[in-house]
Amino acid sequence: MIALDVARFMPLDAFKAEVDRHIRDLVSSRRLRGGDDIRVPGMGRAARRAERERNGVPLHRTVLAQVDEVAKSLDIVPLSARA
Repeated sequence: MIALDVARFMPLDAFKAEVDRHIRDLVSSRRLRGGDDIRVPGMGRAARRAERERNGVPLHRTVLAQVDEVAKSLDIVPLSARA
């Protein structure tokens, strides 16, 4: 493994901008016929986060039942009853 201090070679902002440009070029490049989408690490996580911010975090039915029981014991509306 090798570690380099990029700031010794070029301004860090310029380096980050160049890396961002390469990532944009890679992701927007033409896919092979029948190939999957071109992705880079972190893209799936960002998409999941956005989806969960819109629609909430999915819970397994067993966990949902347990949370609902706690809610009932506290006399609050269970998650499964919310729209």
